[in-house]
Amino acid sequence: MVRKMKFIEFIQVLQRLLPNESDEFGKLLQAINDGHIEIDSQIKRFLAESCRCMRLLSGDIGVSDVGEVLDFSFILYKDNEQLVAIEYPLKDGRFEVNHITPGNYALNTSTGLLLWKKTLDQQDLLISKSSQKSGKLRMAADSGEGKSIASFTEKFANGEISLNVYAGFETGRIEITFNLPGNNEDE
Repeated sequence: MVRKMKFIEFIQVLQRLLPNESDEFGKLLQAINDGHIEIDSQIKRFLAESCRCMRLLSGDIGVSDVGEVLDFSFILYKDNEQLVAIEYPLKDGRFEVNHITPGNYALNTSTGLLLWKKTLDQQDLLISKSSQKSGKLRMAADSGEGKSIASFTEKFANGEISLNVYAGFETGRIEITFNLPGNNEDE
């Protein structure tokens, strides 16, 4: 007898099994693969996109088993609205987003995996406000070697992705640097 499973039930099972019961999760995936559990289209899409994400993060990216180019991107959200999609791979391994204003930001993969989330306020984004944190006004000449000094830097994905926030006079900017395998389109 084939058991039918809907997406919400699948997510509830995932929450219960992961990360402590990965063997049981493996059995669930095997039952799906063997046809003992019939899944809906949402689960199929979720599993396919999760596999693409894992291939990207493990360095096995670029071409699927049947020779199709994978569509993968990183998406920066502000206040739960898509701000920009960053197609991967990038030519120089970095991407910059200007005109950043205070709000709630998140960086996700196109598969929905949350990589980073933070509320950015005026102290993070405006030079006049960021000087109140340190007690002195930072000037461009203070940054040294012609480079800007980030308000803060965060690394994630085992240090393979860096996110820097820079304060400006009216708005800030975010720079995302990818050191993941395959980040250079010319390779």
